[in-house]
Amino acid sequence: MTEQRNPGGTRAGILKAAMHVLAEKGYSEASMQDVADASGCTKPTIYYYFRSKEDLVLALVEHVNSMLENIIRPELEADSTVSASLERITAELMRMHGENPDFAKAHLMCHADSTGIRSLFPSMKSRFVEVEDLVERLFSRGVERGEFRPDVPIPVLCRTFSSILHMALAFPQDGAGQTSSAGEMVGILMRGIGN
Repeated sequence: MTEQRNPGGTRAGILKAAMHVLAEKGYSEASMQDVADASGCTKPTIYYYFRSKEDLVLALVEHVNSMLENIIRPELEADSTVSASLERITAELMRMHGENPDFAKAHLMCHADSTGIRSLFPSMKSRFVEVEDLVERLFSRGVERGEFRPDVPIPVLCRTFSSILHMALAFPQDGAGQTSSAGEMVGILMRGIGN
């Protein structure tokens, strides 16, 4: 395949193609050749940017985390309730997932329990720290302002929010075919931890 679909073999184009391939095939079944074919690059071009499939997936995790940081960081400065910030974060992620199914599948794949991706968790964990720190800072602000119960540890608040969010993103429709709203997702959380 020629490089016509990805002129110059850009790193961003390869990451986009990798996101598509991983969404379609999953980590274990995807190959660097699949990414080369999807990006329109040669396999050596893929290896120019990424030493291995693992390196490519870790770069994709960094890319996704950067997108998440860009959503969360402004909420740390927002002059609103933390629950309103959580609702905006949730709404933006739901929008991104809805508009880009490949992003959705790749984002959720980062948290999957498949054998192949599981082996990368130790390396991926270090890349999640910044996002986790931002979310913890947001929840700490909520505790300081009296929005959240102080008896619930901040890491538990973060994991609970993350779990509810990932369930909403993985299964966007309930049994009746209704899409959950960001307000409903944050409402579930607030009924359990809100003051």
